[in-house]
Amino acid sequence: MAGNIYVNRNQIGAIVGSQPFGGEGLSGTGPKAGGPWYLSRFISQARPAVHERWENEETCDDLQNRLNSLVLSDFRDETALPGPTGELNLLSHHTRAPILCAGPGKEAAQAQYDAVCQLGGTALPAQGFVHEQSLVSLFPIGGVVWWGDNDQAKAYASALADRDGPIVPLILTHPQKADVLLERHVCIDTTASGGNTDLLNGAS
Repeated sequence: MAGNIYVNRNQIGAIVGSQPFGGEGLSGTGPKAGGPWYLSRFISQARPAVHERWENEETCDDLQNRLNSLVLSDFRDETALPGPTGELNLLSHHTRAPILCAGPGKEAAQAQYDAVCQLGGTALPAQGFVHEQSLVSLFPIGGVVWWGDNDQAKAYASALADRDGPIVPLILTHPQKADVLLERHVCIDTTASGGNTDLLNGAS
């Protein structure tokens, strides 16, 4: 899936504030460069202190069954960004694949679930400890939230790196909009509407 689409243009461009730039899936997981969420990625956030632990384990099969029956959020919006005369720049947001809220513990998983849903995303709260190997084949997921110890965080990150397909991020802080929503940008050269489109490729 393309993160940026250009219509009636013979070149790509990235004007800050007008044409946020960045990929999707295998070519990017974070907010688009030059977009409204980009600067937030340079701000360090404190990791929530969670002292709760899971007393049970949730199997991969149980997780997959609950994931299969999950109703996805239909969140979508579209904003026209300011830009050069003769161009229409549209930035839209779409729900990512479900975010797995791994806790640790029921209270932390519920807090993560609430945070994701408040941002317009779809979330699946764990009901027990999720073994890292479950993350290799669980599909589809758009991210994993974990507020526990560093050793388990490293194990989760390694398992997510072993997945086939789109990159799935590990979220160690409070989720942000860019963690739960996809950004897509369409730039349309409106000067070509009804005109000579050969002018766009340099033909005389």
